[in-house]
Amino acid sequence: MNLHGRLLGNGTIPYDYWQEFVESPRSDFQVKFWNPDFTEAELRDIQDKAHHRFYGRPSYMLKELMRVRSLAEFNAKIRMGGRILLKLRGPAVSEPPEIYVNTAS
Repeated sequence: MNLHGRLLGNGTIPYDYWQEFVESPRSDFQVKFWNPDFTEAELRDIQDKAHHRFYGRPSYMLKELMRVRSLAEFNAKIRMGGRILLKLRGPAVSEPPEIYVNTAS
């Protein structure tokens, strides 16, 4: 059994919020953290540190910059990278983010 199923089964997660999201998606949806060993703030801090450690690697940043195909994509990557590296959190998203697809092959 996966972690999500175990937490539902033992009552740590009171209801299946993923199923609720699938049935009725909302742009303000946030992943909920239910864990008997960590508070939500501790888990979000761990998540922030993991993002910083992964996305802050020079090799990752160089690879992403080499994949840029437009000025708009470059600007979006710089803004996103700045938020991650500086641990800034923007305002709540009111609409889905733009998705850039690399069409160059």
